[in-house]
Amino acid sequence: MPRRILVPILVASGALALAIPAVARTGAAHRNSSLSLRMGGHVVAVIRGGRSAVIATGFGPSTITYQGFRCQVTVGQGPSDTTYQNHIVFDSTEFYVPYRVHRKTRYAVTTNCIGALPTGTVVAPTIVSSKTAHCGQINPFDQHKFISGVGITTTFPDGTFSETCNTPNFH
Repeated sequence: MPRRILVPILVASGALALAIPAVARTGAAHRNSSLSLRMGGHVVAVIRGGRSAVIATGFGPSTITYQGFRCQVTVGQGPSDTTYQNHIVFDSTEFYVPYRVHRKTRYAVTTNCIGALPTGTVVAPTIVSSKTAHCGQINPFDQHKFISGVGITTTFPDGTFSETCNTPNFH
C-alpha cells in the first residue's frame, strides 16, 4: 500500500513547514504596523512597531515522542463522505518541534494516525478532507495527560485515511 507510507511523510512535511516559520522585517518599511506570527492558524506572537528581527528562533530538531499508540480517528464514509464512524488504529506517530518566541520556549506538537477502512466500505469517489475542531494528543512530557489541538482528517477513494492533529503553541 504505497499511500500508507506516502501520506504520513507528506503530512509530517507539511506540519513541519507550518510549525517552523521565521518572519523577518525591515524597520524602515513598517514602523507603525504590527505583525502576527501564525502557526497552524493560531496567533502565537504579535510584534508591534518597527523592530527588525526574526521573531521565532531556536527551532528543532523534531523529536518523536510516541509511536504505535492506540489512536481513535473519526472517518468520513459513505458515497458523499458524510457518515462519520470512529475507528481505532495503531499506525500512529507523535512528534514535537521546540521553538523560541520572546525568550520563551514553545512546542509545536503534531500527531498523525493512519489506517484503512474495512474492504467493501463505501467511500466518496474523490479525496475528502474535513477539519477537526478539537482533537486530542498525548502530552509529550507526561503520557498520562492530554492536550487539545486542531487538525484535519482525509479519506481517500481506496479507503485509506489519515488524521493529523496539531497544537502549535504548547508550553
